[in-house]
Amino acid sequence: VGAGNHLVTKVSSTLIPTPNVGDAAPTGAGVTNPYTPGEDITDVDATTNKYIGVYEVDSNNKVVSFKLIILTA
Repeated sequence: VGAGNHLVTKVSSTLIPTPNVGDAAPTGAGVTNPYTPGEDITDVDATTNKYIGVYEVDSNNKVVSFKLIILTA
């Protein structure tokens, strides 16, 4: 994570589209902002809530980078 940036996670039951650089960080249900690396990500499973979006955002909550993780059984 770059200087001044932080991580945001989003857990979803549907595929999370890749955001564009500069888009606003996600908000709402399933979002943890800020996410601290090493903390458990809650409400995930390999069947329903299997999509995890990990966003690096800047100090203005704008997306810098994104990684989609798909859990499997």
